[in-house]
This record gives sequence, C-alpha cells and structure tokens, in this order.
Amino acid sequence: MAFVLLFLASTSTGAIASWALHVRLRRASGSLVRFVRQGMWLGLLFVLYAWLSLLKVLSLLTGAILFSIVVAAELLVLLRESQA
Repeated sequence: MAFVLLFLASTSTGAIASWALHVRLRRASGSLVRFVRQGMWLGLLFVLYAWLSLLKVLSLLTGAILFSIVVAAELLVLLRESQA
C-alpha cells in the first residue's frame, strides 16, 4: 500500500513539476498526457528506488543506471512523438 501511495504522490508532483518546467523554459506547450507520462516516469523511479532500498541493494551506481534508463525511454517516446 505504501508503494501505491508513493507512486500516486510522486506522479502528481512530477506532473505539476513537468508542467512548471515546460512553462518556465517556454517550450512548446505540451499536452496533459505528456505531463502525466513524465510524472509517471518519476513515480516509477521513486517506487523502484524505495523497493531497492528496502532490499538494501540500492547504490549510487544502481540509481544512476535506473535514472538513465528512464531518461532514455522518455527521449525515445519524445522522438516518436516529434516524427508523427
């Protein structure tokens, strides 16, 4: 239950932060789907960090690898959106 609540809290906070960054950087206004998707990536990352921390296997290298995987996945999705 704690992981679900962590996911929901970090997803909503991440979506708001994503919207604020897009407005601040004056990028092309994205859709609500983009903001929620980016928030969900952040929520998934936080849940994975919490789960790995519970198992006592989270290290700086593991965290950096997970972060780079999430960033690469979002970049691939953004590339696909820009070509469509």
